Amino acid sequence: MVNVLVLGKQEDCACYAAFAERAEHRVQYIDLKPEQIVQAEQYGISPDLEGIFSAPVDDVISFGDDLQVVVDVIRQSLGLPYRDPQRIKTLSNKALSRQDSRLSGFFAQSREFDLSCSFDNLATKVEQQFTFPVVIKPSNAFYSAGVTRCDNRDELRCAFIEAKGIARVMRSRRGESSILVESYVDGEEFAVDGIIYEGQIIPLMVHQKRPGLKGPKFHEHGMISRHIVNDQPNLERYRTYAQALMSATGLDNSPFHIELRENNGSFYLLEIAPRISGGGTSGYNALRITSGLDFFDIQHAINQRTLKTEDLNPQQDAFSVEFDFGSKESGVLENLDVIVAACKARRACALFSFKKNGEFLRKEGEGFESCLMAYFTAPDQDIAEALFDDIYKNLRIKVFQPAL
Repeated sequence: MVNVLVLGKQEDCACYAAFAERAEHRVQYIDLKPEQIVQAEQYGISPDLEGIFSAPVDDVISFGDDLQVVVDVIRQSLGLPYRDPQRIKTLSNKALSRQDSRLSGFFAQSREFDLSCSFDNLATKVEQQFTFPVVIKPSNAFYSAGVTRCDNRDELRCAFIEAKGIARVMRSRRGESSILVESYVDGEEFAVDGIIYEGQIIPLMVHQKRPGLKGPKFHEHGMISRHIVNDQPNLERYRTYAQALMSATGLDNSPFHIELRENNGSFYLLEIAPRISGGGTSGYNALRITSGLDFFDIQHAINQRTLKTEDLNPQQDAFSVEFDFGSKESGVLENLDVIVAACKARRACALFSFKKNGEFLRKEGEGFESCLMAYFTAPDQDIAEALFDDIYKNLRIKVFQPAL
């Protein structure tokens, strides 16, 4: 039996909880308070946090950006193998990663602004340095919250208010946050998941985000994924880019997730993170569907330094279609059961509900929440795209605004 400490709520780790039950791991979930996160990141683990571990710990994991540093601070304190907390902090913060001299050349032109900056000051500097359109975003939020394309000063003003509000929330959770403005890069958006083990960089999957993300918001509705464990020539450019990027990070013995845009044959980095994608749910299900490999098994083997090359041989070759259901308007959810039934009729191989009918749902891009994620298997790209288009066109979440 392996004793695992998971930083996060059990209800947010549905895939991992099911995996742990099958593997007969003993798991303790800890929902850390903001002050404990800040304490651990800045000064180390406080005595009250050390006292809540209920059993000997063999491994510590988390799927949240805001908890990655704490994972390694705890691992270090327990005498377990750990990643460099300072590198993890840099890679978990969009502003810090863009300031890193080894990584800055991978990003589009950007500028950081403190939360004390007024809009007029920010707008003046943006107009001096950039040409519209630009993208404004909080430096360390997630789920595309507060990320907005702005084509002019008026749009920048509205987006500034939203980004600043979310950055303040993140500052209360992590002790720091700021606002980033960067040049908008046109083109298709992709993501790559992989691992680094004992210095070897191994990309595992490439995801094509759908539909095309042009703004003003950038919350993707889904992804079409395939594994890149084998040497498919048409996917070599993603493998080569990921290996060049990750070799510059100083990261080792870790999963990684990168998001990028392709413009006229060139890649521009949008985000880099030292974790499995999608709160663990996306990375686990997409890798399982496309290759038959188990990302949670792989992560534990990395952490415990027991990974073998043969553990990464794909057992199958398929396409994964992920669809993340949200709402274009905020309101009370009313048709989740209908959507679930429609997904089952389309032979969904995994469904994860995060809300119930009657609960309030924030509109896409405003919050950190989803209501349903669905996964499907397809034998080729054409069938995967047709399935995604069918779902995108015909299945819509409905909400209503209650009377005051």
